[in-house]
Amino acid sequence: MDALAFILIVTVHLWIVLPATGGKTPWDVLFIVGAVSVAAISLGRRRTTRQQMGIKLDGLLKESAIYLGAAGFFAGVVVLCFRASLEPMERGFPDLRRIPWHLTWAFLQQFCLLAFLLNRLREILRQKALAVSAAAGIFAFFHLPNPFLTLYTLGG
Repeated sequence: MDALAFILIVTVHLWIVLPATGGKTPWDVLFIVGAVSVAAISLGRRRTTRQQMGIKLDGLLKESAIYLGAAGFFAGVVVLCFRASLEPMERGFPDLRRIPWHLTWAFLQQFCLLAFLLNRLREILRQKALAVSAAAGIFAFFHLPNPFLTLYTLGG
């Protein structure tokens, strides 16, 4: 039930609230806090350990290097495929003051996807490959409003 609640909150946020508000209201924060809260409460209620969530430091450098290499390659392929439809930024560089928020938001997304949703899907589906595929599909679905992010997250 918690996985379904999480998926519903994120879907409503991305497909209804964000387009209606442009992400500039307290509603954006409310939905983000709601989704992260569902994930954190579920993990706490199930007494999920740090290791079960995949939070570990051994191998961090090696895993980071593999991720950065794969992410860079995949981003290059997607940009190459969509180069004609990518709109140039009209105002120059993005606001650098928002970088901490973007990094925080990226961390929260990964926490919710990997620590919460993937673990719940493993419990529900009882097959690792099926759970990974379902989690990747759900995460890509969340990004459907942005074709670049849809392909990027599905590939990732």
